[in-house]
Amino acid sequence: MYSYNSYHKIITIGLVFLWAIFQFGGSVEDDLVYENGQAKRTGEQLNNRLQ
Repeated sequence: MYSYNSYHKIITIGLVFLWAIFQFGGSVEDDLVYENGQAKRTGEQLNNRLQ
């Protein structure tokens, strides 16, 4: 008889979690410069607004 093993659920959840970290955990610094190296914006942020 086949016995149910739920380790595949744990492995799947772990893989999805790791994928989400790499997919959405990109550096904010990458968004602050253009491809040619010029800064898109400068200054400090306070309450998600540039100062």
